[in-house]
Amino acid sequence: MRKEKDKTINGISFKVTQLGFEDGVELLTTLGNIVGPALANKDFSGDNPISMLGQILAKADATQLKGIIQKLAQSTRIEREPNKWPILEPEVDLAGNYDLTFKWLGFALEANYGDFLGEAGLLSGIFLSPPPKEKALG
Repeated sequence: MRKEKDKTINGISFKVTQLGFEDGVELLTTLGNIVGPALANKDFSGDNPISMLGQILAKADATQLKGIIQKLAQSTRIEREPNKWPILEPEVDLAGNYDLTFKWLGFALEANYGDFLGEAGLLSGIFLSPPPKEKALG
């Protein structure tokens, strides 16, 4: 059962619905190819998520990063106006705001793969805000 999580980041509310099975596995494979070497690095500490994010940025090319963002944007809604929740459009909603982009990206990855990474997963220390609310879709 796919779940939905909400979170407010930099004053903007987001709702992320987990990807379906095929899209989720496809993205997980892409992430594994990028993050795998960082996790295997003996100098990498799982309790240092900033190090992991740096490794991802160092290993991913622009095409991979745009693909990850586009895939996750398809299952993200943003409250652009009160009570209006269109699908996230990176070119409209994230352009020029890389702080918001990477905070949303971390949240979207956590919403999709948090159970795989564990409750105190690798992404949990990147953001200091309270954990997102979760509800089952049905």
